[in-house]
Amino acid sequence: MIERSLQNQIKAKLFKGKAILLFSPRQVGKTTLRGEILLANSSTTRN
Repeated sequence: MIERSLQNQIKAKLFKGKAILLFSPRQVGKTTLRGEILLANSSTTRN
Protein backbone atom coordinates (compact mmCIF):
# COMPACT_ATOMS: atom_id res chain seq x y z
CA MET A 1 0.00 0.00 0.00
CA ILE A 2 0.94 3.63 -0.33
CA GLU A 3 2.66 5.16 2.70
CA ARG A 4 0.77 8.39 3.27
CA SER A 5 2.58 11.47 4.56
CA LEU A 6 0.30 11.83 7.59
CA GLN A 7 0.49 8.19 8.62
CA ASN A 8 3.54 8.56 10.89
CA GLN A 9 2.19 11.76 12.45
CA ILE A 10 -1.11 10.08 13.26
CA LYS A 11 0.65 7.00 14.68
CA ALA A 12 2.75 9.23 16.96
CA LYS A 13 -0.36 10.91 18.38
CA LEU A 14 -2.49 7.80 18.67
CA PHE A 15 -3.65 6.72 22.14
CA LYS A 16 -2.53 9.94 23.84
CA GLY A 17 -5.98 10.63 25.28
CA LYS A 18 -7.20 12.87 22.46
CA ALA A 19 -9.45 12.26 19.47
CA ILE A 20 -7.97 12.29 15.99
CA LEU A 21 -10.29 13.51 13.24
CA LEU A 22 -9.66 12.95 9.54
CA PHE A 23 -11.27 15.53 7.27
CA SER A 24 -10.84 15.39 3.50
CA PRO A 25 -12.86 15.10 0.30
CA ARG A 26 -14.68 11.92 -0.61
CA GLN A 27 -12.77 8.89 -1.85
CA VAL A 28 -9.24 9.97 -0.96
CA GLY A 29 -8.44 7.05 1.36
CA LYS A 30 -9.51 8.04 4.88
CA THR A 31 -10.89 4.60 5.69
CA THR A 32 -7.89 2.88 4.13
CA LEU A 33 -5.50 5.06 6.14
CA ARG A 34 -7.40 4.31 9.34
CA GLY A 35 -7.36 0.59 8.62
CA GLU A 36 -3.62 0.54 7.86
CA ILE A 37 -2.78 2.43 11.04
CA LEU A 38 -4.96 0.22 13.22
CA LEU A 39 -3.63 -2.96 11.59
CA ALA A 40 -0.03 -1.86 12.12
CA ASN A 41 -0.79 -0.90 15.72
CA SER A 42 -2.56 -4.17 16.54
CA SER A 43 0.32 -6.24 15.13
CA THR A 44 2.89 -4.33 17.22
CA THR A 45 0.87 -4.54 20.44
CA ARG A 46 0.32 -8.31 20.12
CA ASN A 47 4.02 -9.15 19.84
